[in-house]
Amino acid sequence: MWGVRCSSGTKVLPPRLNINNLQNSVNRWSQGTTLSPHLAQLRNASSKPSGEPLTITSSVADTYQITIPLTNNERCKFSLKGEKTIASFLSDLKTEDHNIQSVNLYSSDGSRIAQSTSIQEILNNLSDFKLKINNKEYIVTPQLHRAGKVGISENELNTLKKEFLPLYLQKKELDAKANSYTNLVVYGGLGYLVAQWAFLARLTWWEFNWDVMEPVTYFVTFGTAVLGYIYFVATKREYSYENFREGITISRMRKLYEKNGFDVDKYFFLQHKLNQIDQEIIPDIDEQIEGSQNQQKDQPVETTTATTTAAK
Repeated sequence: MWGVRCSSGTKVLPPRLNINNLQNSVNRWSQGTTLSPHLAQLRNASSKPSGEPLTITSSVADTYQITIPLTNNERCKFSLKGEKTIASFLSDLKTEDHNIQSVNLYSSDGSRIAQSTSIQEILNNLSDFKLKINNKEYIVTPQLHRAGKVGISENELNTLKKEFLPLYLQKKELDAKANSYTNLVVYGGLGYLVAQWAFLARLTWWEFNWDVMEPVTYFVTFGTAVLGYIYFVATKREYSYENFREGITISRMRKLYEKNGFDVDKYFFLQHKLNQIDQEIIPDIDEQIEGSQNQQKDQPVETTTATTTAAK
């Protein structure tokens, strides 16, 4: 046993270590309720996350996105399916960054979240959580399209998205076909006007003369005005190129919707419901679809380039 010897020669022993007092001190340190102001400030400083705050946002149906800074300071965007587990997400994270030695998710109270937990379960039950990569912690806050605004659950919101997505894709396809048909009609009209001009020019300067063709051109011009007035009477809209084009497009859309069995009422009902929840849901879906289409367009180009290089 060790001690300090006084000048009188008496050996003075240190006070015995009280295990109960030590445990109480540890508890006070963790809780921070009975600590002195300096110790409480030190405890709070030591528990602050060392990384920037991160957000996870909802995308199409039960798909979510989060951008995470890697160990090389590169930012990487991950897409997460709601039914996937944490283990799958952490595995993808390690695949993207081989310098990650350890990575886990923790709740706000410091408890580690089991890797068998699904992403959807975390987002439904936690307002925020911690992502710890090596020795760096990030606070992750979900910024989802909250269904509570109209009194429905997150699962019901995902169901609405799943019902809306196929209708949205079908409508985009049919609308594209209608616009292609309208372009064909418009360019056909341009070809007709050019042909009419060439025909009248031929008759005026080669076959006949202006004295003969002047009344003909008058009736052609007047006939065009009569057609414009008939259009106004039939559609109750002013005759213009814009209105004419729009009328052709709408008429073609109606025919395509009916021919392909597109449920217009259901589409607009779901659209209205989603817009009531959050105005950004449908633009997010559109952005996601365009991103997927761009990736599909770029992939054949890369494949062709690789094939050409290999052939050489």
